[in-house]
Amino acid sequence: MERYHADLVRMEKTYYSRNGDTHVEKLAFPNVPPMGDQFNVDGNVKAIRAIQQREIDYPEFLRRIILGGTTSYFVFVDGGCVAYYGRRGECHIERLPAAA
Repeated sequence: MERYHADLVRMEKTYYSRNGDTHVEKLAFPNVPPMGDQFNVDGNVKAIRAIQQREIDYPEFLRRIILGGTTSYFVFVDGGCVAYYGRRGECHIERLPAAA
């Protein structure tokens, strides 16, 4: 897998391999909040740091960034970055932490 896309409106992830194969999985967890109207970069970065430091689990991370107006994100494994998107095309890029 070279990248994946998390669609937080459809609640699914699409995985992409280098050879062009794709695989879609539903994101299922309880109590999905309503999508925030404004893209809150500061709030989203706090959620990113919290999950990186293992202070929160993945469902809580998703709840926080959804409330923070994130509609989707792409993880570019080979590129070492994640791009988070809001309703109006806002974008925040995060570098992936180096592997330990």
